[in-house]
Amino acid sequence: MKKIFLLLLICAASVFGYYDSDDFIDFLVHSNQFRARLNALGFKLEASSVHVTAGITSPTAGKIFDNLYSMNSAETAAKNGTDLQKYFFYPKAIVGVGYKTPIIGVGVGYEFAYSDPSYQVHTPILTATALNDSIRINVPVHIGVGSKEKNGEMGISTPIEIRYYLGLPFMSQIRLNIRYGEYKNNANAKKQSFGLAARIYFRAETEDVLIEPFIRLQYDQALKTKDENGKEWAGENFDITAFNQGATPSAGGIDKNGWATSDLNLLMSLGYKLDDPYRFSVALPVGFTSSSEFIHLYLEPSLSFNMIGGSRIYKSNQNNSDLIRERNELFYTVGYCVYGEIYLKPTKSLEWYTEIQTGGASVVGSFAKGSASEFILNASTGITWYFNL
Repeated sequence: MKKIFLLLLICAASVFGYYDSDDFIDFLVHSNQFRARLNALGFKLEASSVHVTAGITSPTAGKIFDNLYSMNSAETAAKNGTDLQKYFFYPKAIVGVGYKTPIIGVGVGYEFAYSDPSYQVHTPILTATALNDSIRINVPVHIGVGSKEKNGEMGISTPIEIRYYLGLPFMSQIRLNIRYGEYKNNANAKKQSFGLAARIYFRAETEDVLIEPFIRLQYDQALKTKDENGKEWAGENFDITAFNQGATPSAGGIDKNGWATSDLNLLMSLGYKLDDPYRFSVALPVGFTSSSEFIHLYLEPSLSFNMIGGSRIYKSNQNNSDLIRERNELFYTVGYCVYGEIYLKPTKSLEWYTEIQTGGASVVGSFAKGSASEFILNASTGITWYFNL
């Protein structure tokens, strides 16, 4: 049976998105501005080498508040016999301060995310630049803390990013991402995962267009899981974060930064389960940049190849008691993505920004008999006002 996932989501990470802890690496670099977009609202100030920022980001376009509606629970019925509706603040809020000289700069920040009424994520952030911004480092530490019915639950994830801008005529930069995540429930069962990605950017200049092809290599691995008694058993997820609370990923789109987990969901949609899953991914994006006095355009088509394996790949029956079939073959997906940014600047201070992303992923090889595939469409728009103090 064919299964297609159609997702209309906001692009979670843009090129200049330092109002999110994972993208805080550009905080000390950009100029004074106020920004209002569908997925971000905030400002950046710099005076006498002191940098200050504050803002909010939302994972879905324009969604500022979320409502949690519960049908007549026993607790609610005992109180007033009616259904219960609660509202809570949905985006992540961030503040940051830093000091910078041409040689080195250091910034710290704090982000708060109200994931649900019984679980919040606190993120201290350390960022730094050196050698006129040619070296940049960002270290956010997401700490999820449960309360009420989730009392005792805790999640930790560290999406560390390091960039080195080479300034060479044929190679522009190298990026390294290191990810570790773990989640402990209130019974002390713990899940863990580890990820590593490297990107190497090349460049070629023509008269009108800057061309920047790059290579992205990525590896993700589920680590051994411990149950409430401390006994180890096979891991089940290679992308555990403080935000997803250790849950197996659902269909979630292809992130332009390469941290998609939906390819594991594609395999699960065919009825397969994995023990100790791992993923190796190779992507070949090409960036095209062109500018005039009033218009700036960036376009990035990309092809990717993903390979997923594990200590065991199998199908089980509905009760999950007996193995029906085990497979030795690896699981392969091929994906494409086209990402674009348009900047319109009627004046030097005012900018209208629009980004759009589309793409898909399909199963190939022996697993393709189920015809599982995925399609995404992301978009965002907004304005930025640049000003001088």
